[in-house]
Amino acid sequence: MEGKQSESEIVIKITPKNLERLIYILIIIGLLIFSVVQFNKKAGDCPEIKCNETKAAAPVQAPVQQAAADEEPVQEEETPVEEKTDSSGTVEFILTGVQLCITNQTLDKGRFDTISVSIKNGLDRQLNARVDLFLWDTNDPQELQQYPAQKIEKIKILAGAPFTHTYEMTGGMFTELTKEKTVKAVLYDTDLSKKLGEQTKTNIKPLVTC
Repeated sequence: MEGKQSESEIVIKITPKNLERLIYILIIIGLLIFSVVQFNKKAGDCPEIKCNETKAAAPVQAPVQQAAADEEPVQEEETPVEEKTDSSGTVEFILTGVQLCITNQTLDKGRFDTISVSIKNGLDRQLNARVDLFLWDTNDPQELQQYPAQKIEKIKILAGAPFTHTYEMTGGMFTELTKEKTVKAVLYDTDLSKKLGEQTKTNIKPLVTC
């Protein structure tokens, strides 16, 4: 009986190698327990609401600032500025050129060929104008000088604008080609039936054939 009991006994032998492993395991378990305790202490110092606010606010601010940086500045539409015109209140008128031509050398007849005028509208409105042309020589009676020989009508000039033009004429008949002619041009404002100015050229002879 004694021999059987001795065979059933369990003998645990602790070698230096097993002891070393046991010490390592205990150290690792101790470090884990220490880390958990420190984490719980830090979490307990931070109020629940403030910690949540900090976590929520941190990721939101960066995208907003980035979007503001990438956003192109909005350009306001420019209001068109109307160019100022010269509104002196007066109208400048110049008869820049007169040319007469010969319609029939044998019959001693001629007429207007071209008339050139220059007008500067200094009014603050469109000028609707007309130019009356008078033609005579030294032998013509005074009454003839009172009636236009030709008219240039429907002249339209914007406010403050200059106007220069040469008109090809078909009227203004006269006789006695050898006599020097006088041409007077009178500018009228047709809206007001008002005379705005006049120009006269003298000693004109027809030099070309119509």
